[in-house]
Amino acid sequence: MTYLQIGWNYSDNFSDSAVELPPEINSLWENTFQENDSEEDLVTTHSQISWGSQQPNSNPRVEENHENISKDNDISKSIESKLIDSGWTSFNLSLFRNQASWPWQKVIQSSVGSLAQYLHERRLPVYPGLLSFEAAWHAACALTRKDYLRYSNYFVFAPISIATIELKLAESIDSRFSLMMQYCINQLKVEVECAKQQGETHLQQAKAFQNFKRNSIASPEILLAYAAYVFEGALIGYQQLVDRWFPNLASNFQLGSYLPARLIGTVVPPAQDSKVKVDYYWEPLPNGQRSHVDFKLGDQTSSEDSPHYQAVLGQQKLLRPGHQMNRYHNVYTCHPFGKHWLGKNPITELTYQWLWEDLARLKWVKDSFNHAGSYGCSYWR
Repeated sequence: MTYLQIGWNYSDNFSDSAVELPPEINSLWENTFQENDSEEDLVTTHSQISWGSQQPNSNPRVEENHENISKDNDISKSIESKLIDSGWTSFNLSLFRNQASWPWQKVIQSSVGSLAQYLHERRLPVYPGLLSFEAAWHAACALTRKDYLRYSNYFVFAPISIATIELKLAESIDSRFSLMMQYCINQLKVEVECAKQQGETHLQQAKAFQNFKRNSIASPEILLAYAAYVFEGALIGYQQLVDRWFPNLASNFQLGSYLPARLIGTVVPPAQDSKVKVDYYWEPLPNGQRSHVDFKLGDQTSSEDSPHYQAVLGQQKLLRPGHQMNRYHNVYTCHPFGKHWLGKNPITELTYQWLWEDLARLKWVKDSFNHAGSYGCSYWR
């Protein structure tokens, strides 16, 4: 019987996208098929070993598929450490099929399942910025506020000292935290380092966020500033994730292939019906320009029959011929209106929703996007 070993390496150690596996990997599988003498047994006798969160230097974690026969438990710790340190995070062993599309199918099946989990848990590593800050702030509050994780509506507004954060980080042990919290802690380290380089002594929430969350009655101007802050942060965060993790798919993404663009939105403050609405659409910009948001206040959401919207569609035909970006009008309505409008971590929610929609169109993720709802971040627990 012939079988295929596949491994994933997320480090920067290789310039090529496909390389040979290290010879040490053979020791992980040498006893797997010794007692199997039929093709059916070879197919079902399969276990997968996965370490950490598929990031370099993550803590090893072993996941075994209980429906299959487990491997012998005498895998050398030194070999494990060597593979992990060199960036190899997961491996898969399967019976080889004499079909041209079979290798592609096997890789895609594993990748799609792993990718969906990362998106549902909102833990794709990202560079410093507003998207990264939401995860970092969650970790900072969890480390420095005793009851923070117990209450989904617990907001912390006071700046948090970087010295205090670094003390808590030094005391923490990564293995005690879930993979989701490890991700948040890693982003916290990123944001702390960035803040120190800028001469900051504290981490603190943006003014637009604080003004909206703190005031019992938010003025229309506060709502407008908050909405612009959220959508601007999501737009930048989306571009960061695509540039870092999906550069080869960007031209096939509906949003990724449409950028650069101006995100035009209208915020309708709550009136007697206690509803707040925000709608938006995309205006294409010439290549080379910077994407940005342009939000305004209004008495009602923008109309698809308005002269400006029709002008945008005309510009879209010129700059993005054949594109379907503005086929649907996007409207968010919240009733009753409250402090959890757009979510507890609104930039994260919107960023991952846009990314999920792009990947779903390409069949890289299945099912529907797992919305966190208004009150919390069940994915960071």
